[in-house]
Amino acid sequence: MWHCPVVNSQSLRSTRKIFFAEKSKLRPKFWGIDDPILLEYEVRKFPPQYRQQILDTLIELRNEIKPVTVFTPSSFDTHQDHKITREETLRAFKQSTILGYEQPWNNITFNALAFVSLKEEYLQMKIDALGCYETQNDRSYFDCDFIRGLALTRGHPD
Repeated sequence: MWHCPVVNSQSLRSTRKIFFAEKSKLRPKFWGIDDPILLEYEVRKFPPQYRQQILDTLIELRNEIKPVTVFTPSSFDTHQDHKITREETLRAFKQSTILGYEQPWNNITFNALAFVSLKEEYLQMKIDALGCYETQNDRSYFDCDFIRGLALTRGHPD
Protein backbone atom coordinates (compact mmCIF):
# COMPACT_ATOMS: atom_id res chain seq x y z
CA MET A 1 0.00 0.00 0.00
CA TRP A 2 1.34 3.45 -0.74
CA HIS A 3 1.29 6.30 1.68
CA CYS A 4 1.74 9.59 -0.01
CA PRO A 5 1.46 13.21 -0.18
CA VAL A 6 0.97 13.80 -3.90
CA VAL A 7 2.48 17.12 -4.86
CA ASN A 8 1.45 18.99 -8.00
CA SER A 9 3.49 21.91 -9.31
CA GLN A 10 1.82 24.85 -11.04
CA SER A 11 2.61 23.59 -14.51
CA LEU A 12 1.09 20.29 -15.61
CA ARG A 13 4.30 19.59 -17.51
CA SER A 14 6.28 19.71 -14.29
CA THR A 15 3.91 17.62 -12.18
CA ARG A 16 5.83 15.44 -9.76
CA LYS A 17 4.45 12.92 -7.35
CA ILE A 18 5.98 11.81 -4.06
CA PHE A 19 5.18 8.31 -2.87
CA PHE A 20 5.98 6.52 0.33
CA ALA A 21 6.03 3.04 -1.11
CA GLU A 22 7.44 -0.38 -1.55
CA LYS A 23 8.89 -0.29 -5.07
CA SER A 24 7.54 -3.72 -5.96
CA LYS A 25 3.94 -2.66 -5.32
CA LEU A 26 3.98 0.80 -6.86
CA ARG A 27 3.34 1.06 -10.59
CA PRO A 28 3.85 4.75 -11.29
CA LYS A 29 3.87 4.34 -15.08
CA PHE A 30 0.28 3.08 -14.80
CA TRP A 31 -0.64 6.61 -13.68
CA GLY A 32 1.49 8.27 -16.36
CA ILE A 33 4.25 9.16 -13.90
CA ASP A 34 7.64 8.76 -15.53
CA ASP A 35 9.83 10.07 -12.73
CA PRO A 36 8.25 9.47 -9.31
CA ILE A 37 10.02 10.37 -6.11
CA LEU A 38 10.03 7.23 -3.98
CA LEU A 39 10.58 7.52 -0.24
CA GLU A 40 10.89 4.07 1.24
CA TYR A 41 10.08 3.54 4.89
CA GLU A 42 9.13 0.36 6.64
CA VAL A 43 5.36 0.11 6.98
CA ARG A 44 4.00 0.82 10.49
CA LYS A 45 7.41 2.13 11.62
CA PHE A 46 6.96 5.84 10.84
CA PRO A 47 6.69 7.11 14.43
CA PRO A 48 9.02 7.92 16.06
CA GLN A 49 11.86 6.40 14.03
CA TYR A 50 11.22 8.29 10.78
CA ARG A 51 9.04 11.29 11.62
CA GLN A 52 11.82 13.90 11.60
CA GLN A 53 13.52 12.32 8.61
CA ILE A 54 10.22 12.41 6.68
CA LEU A 55 9.68 16.06 7.60
CA ASP A 56 13.22 17.03 6.57
CA THR A 57 12.83 15.23 3.24
CA LEU A 58 9.46 16.88 2.55
CA ILE A 59 10.90 20.31 3.34
CA GLU A 60 13.76 19.69 0.89
CA LEU A 61 11.24 18.62 -1.75
CA ARG A 62 9.02 21.61 -1.00
CA ASN A 63 11.95 23.94 -1.63
CA GLU A 64 12.79 22.16 -4.88
CA ILE A 65 9.26 21.67 -6.27
CA LYS A 66 7.38 24.68 -4.81
CA PRO A 67 3.96 23.02 -5.06
CA VAL A 68 0.68 24.90 -5.32
CA THR A 69 -1.52 21.96 -4.23
CA VAL A 70 -0.69 18.97 -2.06
CA PHE A 71 -2.89 15.90 -1.54
CA THR A 72 -2.43 13.88 1.63
CA PRO A 73 -4.47 11.40 3.69
CA SER A 74 -7.55 12.83 5.41
CA SER A 75 -7.32 14.12 8.96
CA PHE A 76 -9.86 11.40 9.82
CA ASP A 77 -7.60 8.56 8.59
CA THR A 78 -6.81 6.21 11.47
CA HIS A 79 -3.83 4.37 9.92
CA GLN A 80 -0.70 5.19 11.90
CA ASP A 81 1.55 5.78 8.88
CA HIS A 82 -1.09 7.93 7.18
CA LYS A 83 -1.37 10.09 10.32
CA ILE A 84 2.37 10.73 10.38
CA THR A 85 2.40 11.39 6.63
CA ARG A 86 -0.41 13.92 6.98
CA GLU A 87 1.10 15.66 10.02
CA GLU A 88 4.48 16.08 8.37
CA THR A 89 2.84 17.16 5.09
CA LEU A 90 1.00 19.91 7.00
CA ARG A 91 4.23 21.06 8.60
CA ALA A 92 6.26 21.00 5.39
CA PHE A 93 3.69 22.41 2.96
CA LYS A 94 1.71 24.86 5.09
CA GLN A 95 2.14 27.58 2.44
CA SER A 96 0.42 25.38 -0.19
CA THR A 97 -3.20 24.37 -0.60
CA ILE A 98 -3.49 21.01 1.18
CA LEU A 99 -6.38 18.65 0.46
CA GLY A 100 -7.03 15.41 2.33
CA TYR A 101 -8.27 12.39 0.43
CA GLU A 102 -10.54 9.68 1.74
CA GLN A 103 -9.64 6.05 2.20
CA PRO A 104 -12.94 4.77 3.60
CA TRP A 105 -11.47 1.63 5.11
CA ASN A 106 -9.30 3.82 7.36
CA ASN A 107 -11.83 6.54 8.18
CA ILE A 108 -14.44 6.50 10.91
CA THR A 109 -15.91 9.70 9.49
CA PHE A 110 -15.14 12.04 6.61
CA ASN A 111 -15.76 15.73 5.99
CA ALA A 112 -16.02 16.53 2.27
CA LEU A 113 -15.07 20.18 1.84
CA ALA A 114 -14.00 20.09 -1.80
CA PHE A 115 -15.15 18.21 -4.86
CA VAL A 116 -13.30 17.64 -8.11
CA SER A 117 -15.09 16.77 -11.33
CA LEU A 118 -14.33 13.17 -12.21
CA LYS A 119 -14.56 11.71 -15.70
CA GLU A 120 -15.60 8.09 -16.14
CA GLU A 121 -12.20 7.24 -17.62
CA TYR A 122 -10.49 8.36 -14.41
CA LEU A 123 -12.85 6.37 -12.23
CA GLN A 124 -12.10 3.29 -14.34
CA MET A 125 -8.41 4.07 -14.13
CA LYS A 126 -8.65 4.07 -10.32
CA ILE A 127 -10.52 0.75 -10.32
CA ASP A 128 -7.87 -0.75 -12.62
CA ALA A 129 -5.05 0.67 -10.49
CA LEU A 130 -6.48 -0.84 -7.32
CA GLY A 131 -6.18 -4.20 -9.04
CA CYS A 132 -2.38 -3.76 -8.89
CA TYR A 133 -2.46 -4.28 -5.14
CA GLU A 134 -2.87 -8.04 -5.13
CA THR A 135 -2.69 -8.36 -1.34
CA GLN A 136 -5.75 -6.11 -1.02
CA ASN A 137 -7.95 -7.52 -3.81
CA ASP A 138 -10.00 -9.72 -1.49
CA ARG A 139 -11.00 -6.69 0.63
CA SER A 140 -14.57 -5.46 0.20
CA TYR A 141 -13.40 -1.88 -0.18
CA PHE A 142 -11.42 -2.83 -3.31
CA ASP A 143 -14.53 -4.16 -5.06
CA CYS A 144 -15.34 -2.13 -8.19
CA ASP A 145 -19.01 -1.81 -7.12
CA PHE A 146 -17.88 -0.32 -3.80
CA ILE A 147 -15.57 2.16 -5.55
CA ARG A 148 -18.30 3.16 -8.02
CA GLY A 149 -20.85 3.48 -5.21
CA LEU A 150 -18.52 5.71 -3.23
CA ALA A 151 -17.90 7.86 -6.30
CA LEU A 152 -21.67 8.24 -6.76
CA THR A 153 -22.06 9.14 -3.09
CA ARG A 154 -19.36 11.78 -3.46
CA GLY A 155 -20.97 13.34 -6.53
CA HIS A 156 -19.74 11.43 -9.61
CA PRO A 157 -22.53 11.33 -12.20
CA ASP A 158 -23.75 7.90 -13.20
